[in-house]
Amino acid sequence: MRPLQDRNFLENEIYAVTHGNRTLAYAPLTRFFSVHEWTVSKSEIPADWKEAASNPENVPEFVSEKGFADERKKLKVRMNVTSACNLNCSYCSVSAQAGKGKHMDEELALRAVSQMVEFAKETGMGEIELAFSGGEPTLQSGLIEKVVAHADERVGAEGIQLVTKLLTNGVLSRSVAERMVPLFNGIQVSWDGFLENHPRYGTKNAQISKTVWENIRRFSEAGSTVNVAMVASEENAGIIGTVVDEIYETFRIEHLFIALKDRLWKASSGENFNYEALREEYVRTWKKYRRLWIDVPLTGTDIHSISQYPCGVSAPNFSIAPNGTVSSCTVSFNDSDDFARSYDFGAVTQTGLKLNESRIVEFQKIDVASLPECSDCFAKWHCRGWCAYANRKESMRISAPERCEFIRKVVADKILFLAGIE
Repeated sequence: MRPLQDRNFLENEIYAVTHGNRTLAYAPLTRFFSVHEWTVSKSEIPADWKEAASNPENVPEFVSEKGFADERKKLKVRMNVTSACNLNCSYCSVSAQAGKGKHMDEELALRAVSQMVEFAKETGMGEIELAFSGGEPTLQSGLIEKVVAHADERVGAEGIQLVTKLLTNGVLSRSVAERMVPLFNGIQVSWDGFLENHPRYGTKNAQISKTVWENIRRFSEAGSTVNVAMVASEENAGIIGTVVDEIYETFRIEHLFIALKDRLWKASSGENFNYEALREEYVRTWKKYRRLWIDVPLTGTDIHSISQYPCGVSAPNFSIAPNGTVSSCTVSFNDSDDFARSYDFGAVTQTGLKLNESRIVEFQKIDVASLPECSDCFAKWHCRGWCAYANRKESMRISAPERCEFIRKVVADKILFLAGIE
């Protein structure tokens, strides 16, 4: 792969994006953009703009003289302590298995943490991000408390920084919520708004939504950094602005981060998603809060950051299943998903962490620059190629060409807004 410092490569990363009767000249790697008041082609972009856009001094830190720099500065560990869940969301990547879900046992969980710390030490990583997920991880709240205490003890002895996170649906009792607060640096709660009919909560939507709302309040008032993850669906695409308003008007802004996610999981090939309606509502909401210097990010369209890696598949991401299997993908640990096994690269064993080095090398080759279908896309450094798992599993795709076009339009909308054009 050619170094990004190569001037010719940078010049190739300048795009002419048509938007109505204007053309946006955009160079994502050097954060350069300018606007024509008429439509032009890439070959017609003025020479002085090309000169400014291809200045290697503006290339972000992830680029090195040898090409792509190693972004893997910290070890991300996601412990899926259970595959059981108290909800059955239609779009979730992990089906609810309330009665037949598998729980990670305590001995395995503690051993997994010790082996992750040893791996970080051996590979020179100074930070471990330990996130608890599932299923619904708080169904194993007692185990989580023991694992966090053990992790604190182990990293302290090795001089490694520990960052703890909880990914929860928020459907937990007050006592469990209060026990979880002091354990985590950050808590992500899934909440899609107060809706009478929504695929997340089913027939008990009103009651469950209220419970989640109250737990967001508890987490926020306790000083936790709260990330509210919202899934954009047919049911709430038109009220995204209202939901965001409810959150920001109720809670302290500094403790909340809104992430909107495309309804990707379990979408049937015949299901139509109104991307244009979502785009209109989302962009209007984003502009409203951007004027207040508040960002409301949407997956794949964050113009404030770029990366070549789509996700943990190409970084040292250890997603540990309840049985101790280590996968590079955070959503593919479900035992009932045979396709997910293609992302396994190791296991936590009695004698130590066993890794398949050749498979790890394969995963590390996956980046957006290696995807032929992304080669001419100006938004690829923001989108990062989307979800590698979903892109490979045809049954889990939701009309990729439409999704790609949606992402490109939203990225262009944001850049034009920053250029002073509504």
